[in-house]
Amino acid sequence: MKTHDEQFNQEILSRLESDQWNNTIAGRVFQKRRNRRMRIAAGTASLATAALILLAILPMNTGNNEYGDSMNSFVNTQLRGTWTKVFANSNLPEADSIVMMEAQYDDTVDDFIDTTLVQRW
Repeated sequence: MKTHDEQFNQEILSRLESDQWNNTIAGRVFQKRRNRRMRIAAGTASLATAALILLAILPMNTGNNEYGDSMNSFVNTQLRGTWTKVFANSNLPEADSIVMMEAQYDDTVDDFIDTTLVQRW
């Protein structure tokens, strides 16, 4: 009976001398390389396609939607009404002007909001 080492060495020698073994291994190596290249090409093509689709779709969706102008005028009307009630003694700013208000960022603002909410209920 052959020992494990003798059988292993015999298999190694038979594979080293076999042209069929060389061709099988070479074919597998080339197949792996071909598969890897195909996967890389498919991934690149997928990314390029996704980028082109995004570039084609995004500009279409940045325009006005059906609620854009009507909602904008509604919100502006509400803001102008609130401005005139809250700041009754001040002039209403022009339509294109930007109004900067100072805000106090500490716990007093939160306390004021909480107190006001409690009073509303």
